[in-house]
Amino acid sequence: MATLEESAKVSIDTVTALTHIKTPHGKARAWTRFALVEKKLADHMLILLRAGSLLARFYSEEALFRDHEQFEMLLGLLLSLSVVDFDLCLKVGDDCPCRYLTNYSM
Repeated sequence: MATLEESAKVSIDTVTALTHIKTPHGKARAWTRFALVEKKLADHMLILLRAGSLLARFYSEEALFRDHEQFEMLLGLLLSLSVVDFDLCLKVGDDCPCRYLTNYSM
């Protein structure tokens, strides 16, 4: 079974390999979608919480990501998304089997 960090690396590698997504914002959205499909968004955000020194480089002390109490509350909310099945394509073109389908079934 893959560790949490290995799972996050797979998500990052998958999104990095998407050549049709060019901007950092686009990559962030694709990573979020991929994490939702894999039901790992809360897990991957937990890795961020553990990376306090890294977050300090990019976020001010007042930021949500730096406030452990608020961040843990956010993680609880994100964890509830794991009961929703997301079917979001990251491909472009007609070869995407779920081109217009987003499955929100439980």
